Formats: sequence, structure tokens, C-alpha cells
Amino acid sequence: MSPEVIVVTKARFLEIDIDRLSAIRTKAMGVLKGVPGTLSLTLWEKHSDPFAFAIIGHFESEEGSIQAWDALTRSPVMEIVTDLMSETPNSERFYVLESTGTSLDSLPVGSFGSISARIADIGYGRKIADELSQIFEDLKLIPGFLGGLVGQHLEVSDEILGLAYWSSVPSFEASLPKKSMYKIDLYQRVL
Repeated sequence: MSPEVIVVTKARFLEIDIDRLSAIRTKAMGVLKGVPGTLSLTLWEKHSDPFAFAIIGHFESEEGSIQAWDALTRSPVMEIVTDLMSETPNSERFYVLESTGTSLDSLPVGSFGSISARIADIGYGRKIADELSQIFEDLKLIPGFLGGLVGQHLEVSDEILGLAYWSSVPSFEASLPKKSMYKIDLYQRVL
């Protein structure tokens, strides 16, 4: 059985209208309802930039993520979403290597997610993934850590995704090392 896949699409919107975005998400989920293996589609607002968002799709397999993309691009939903964006979105797909705690699909609106991408030297992606798994084990000691997942880029196996879930900004801030080698962005789930 192939591993689950997370698709992270980062986008900037011209305006923030949560009701309109909610209606679009409902339409997108209607399109994805016909795609086997769609687990969830969530929208996250970047904490430091209210016009920047991460759309995270969760699928049972790589094939399901491809079918979902095809279905969305052929639907009128994609044109509506594109009209709202101020620049071309960036989508990346990751195999889910490991997850812990609360699942991505069951996180409540208002919870936080920190996203980091780590690029290892060639052939050392698995080592970075193992290190990130250990970091998540250590994060369990911080009150407010809800869980997380470790992913591996589908096309660049040495790029590793860390997605940690938090109940609050102070919980996230308590997790930050004094000196980080990786950029870590904080998002809040809005849909």
C-alpha cells in the first residue's frame, strides 16, 4: 500500500473574505467528493501575513492526490480561486512518513500549525526525517503541542517537511530553539 500524501499549496490572496473562501472550499470539497481517497482539505492563514495562506490537502495515496488535482483543475472552482490570488500559487506534494498525536484532519479551526522544510545533503533525507521524528517526540513535553507529521517530498527525496500542530502561539514559541537552522512559518487554521 502506498503512503498517504499531503499537498501543501502556498498562495497569496488579493482580499480576505472568509465567508467567500468557505463557500469556495465547500465547492472544492464537492468536486473532491468524487475522488477516492480524499481525506481533507484545510485552509491556514499565515500568522505574520494575513494575505498569505497554506491550503493543505490530505490524500490516501499519490494517485488520489493526482486525481484530485485533475478534478479541481477541470472544475470551475479553480478559475474562481485563481481570480482571488495575487500571484501564482506554489504546490508541493509529500509522502507522509510518520504522524503523531492529533491528526491533521481533526484539528479544530483556530488551532495553529508550524511548517518547516528541511533540505538534506544528497542521500541524507531519511536521517533528517529521523531527527525530525525525534524532535516531535521531545515536543510532546511542551504543553499545547497537539501532534504533527513528517513528510518526504515526492520529487526531491532529500526535502523533508515538518508540520507541527499547536493549541496556541505561546506553545509554538516555547518550541523554538534559540538558533534555528531552518525557517519555520506559523499558520492558523481558518477553514
